Order: sequence, then structure tokens, then C-alpha cells
Amino acid sequence: MEEDQGIRIYNNIITDFEVGLVLASSGRGANDVTISNNTLARSVNPASETNCIRGEVGPLLNTLAFNNICAYLTNTVGPLVDWAPSTSVLTLLDHNVYYDGGEEPHFTELGVRYTGLGPWQTATGMEQSSVVADPQFVNAAQNDLHLQAGSPANTAGMGQTPAGAYVAGNEVIGHR
Repeated sequence: MEEDQGIRIYNNIITDFEVGLVLASSGRGANDVTISNNTLARSVNPASETNCIRGEVGPLLNTLAFNNICAYLTNTVGPLVDWAPSTSVLTLLDHNVYYDGGEEPHFTELGVRYTGLGPWQTATGMEQSSVVADPQFVNAAQNDLHLQAGSPANTAGMGQTPAGAYVAGNEVIGHR
């Protein structure tokens, strides 16, 4: 079977969700997958296995995930990132902002759990420029997920650009 190629998931705002982004190839495989400049906020299922990004069924080759924000999640048990398929190549996972209300974030790769960004960085070599910090949304409770002027996410992206969906700050995303 031929694999899917050139998949781009970018500039999305995902709120009030049970499971974050799940990548599953259903046996065909996927190559050249980019997940960038997404904002995932307020998961609603504390029992969910993953709250942000999950690579579930491979092969998922040459996958890039950068400049994303995962914040205000209710699950302090499950991982923010869970990379499961052994047939996958996670080429780049970096320049992301994670915030779980002050709790230490959890990450897993191939079933191994890491508590805290530091151990995850050491074990995988990924996320060297990612941060755990409150992204300081303008008003998350009212779904205004623009970044305040002093937000650490304003310079957390590649090349000191903003992470999350509002790169320029004035994008119109979704329905109004």
C-alpha cells in the first residue's frame, strides 16, 4: 500500500476535548507529517490516556511537532505527549509550551513514562527548546486564547516566534 504524504496540521484551536491530536495511520503509513502552531486547551476527560499529541499506529515517518501550546489540562495522570509506535520516526518535537496548572507534565515513549520535561528531554533528545510555563492567554475561560504581551509563548517558537495558533495575533480562526 502507498503511504499518505505531506500531512499538515496547523493553526488550530482545540478546546474542551476528551483526547488531543491522535495520529494513526491505519496500516498505510504516513510520511512527512507536520503539526505546528496549534493551541490545545482545557481537556475535559481526566481519565484520558493522552491530553495533547499521541502517535498511535505506525509507521509515522518524519514527523515534526513544533510551536504548539498544550495548556490547562485536567489530566495529571496521563501523558501530554505519548509516542507509541515503534515503527515511527519522530524527527522533531521542539519549541512547544506545556502547562498543566502547575503540575509536572508527563510524557511517554514506547511505554516508558517520564515525569517532567527534563527527564523527557534527556531520554529522547527532543524538546530541548520547549518550556513548561503558563502561556498567559488573554482570557482562557472566555475562549480568548490570544497571548498576553508578557507571555513566555510569544518567543517560545522556532526563531523566537510565537507558539500556538495566533502567530500574528490578529488571525481569525474558526467560527464566530
